[in-house]
Amino acid sequence: MTGCDDTQADLLPFWFENVRRHCALPIVFADFGMGEAARAWCVRRGAFIDVPGSFDHAYLKKPCALVRSPYRRTLWLDPDCEVVADITPVFDLLRHDCAVALDGPGQVDRLQAGVICYRHGSDGFREWARACCRGFARSPVARIHQTGDQALLCWLVDDARKITVDELPREWNHLAAYGMPGAEEPARIIHHAGGDCKRALRDRMTSRAITP
Repeated sequence: MTGCDDTQADLLPFWFENVRRHCALPIVFADFGMGEAARAWCVRRGAFIDVPGSFDHAYLKKPCALVRSPYRRTLWLDPDCEVVADITPVFDLLRHDCAVALDGPGQVDRLQAGVICYRHGSDGFREWARACCRGFARSPVARIHQTGDQALLCWLVDDARKITVDELPREWNHLAAYGMPGAEEPARIIHHAGGDCKRALRDRMTSRAITP
């Protein structure tokens, strides 16, 4: 599963191509505010979920999309993730509510929410969705720092202890900002998080046109 608004819809063809190259799992697209062309493109290539409503930021709709997944287990990949190997074994690592990798060195949040393996039915995830719906300014972590859905997830895991997490090895969410993978540090998913990495990713893409 992935989801976005129109600001990241141009990443979807590259995302889809790489996912399909390495696995045949069914795909779900979540609409956080896409335009008509992007919606039509997604509908032709997978299941489609509309996440309506007014949110402080489009990315706060992520947990709302996850709790609406039609599957018992779902792997969420941000649109700026690049799948470079088989990702089906990730479900073998899921023992509790979800499986998430640690964030990079020096980051404020302990967990990195760009790749999430999720078990449907988690009460903690429903609370995460409700918190994101209320808006970050009214969330329990607003007084600490403002990084959105990821900060709320970390609070529910580490402070409220309402979500139990399995730690994913770095290969499942290799942050491009800390260097590209190599023989000594292989990856299954490269995450091009951050403005500089997204710009570099877009420069690599041969075509960003969304056409049905």
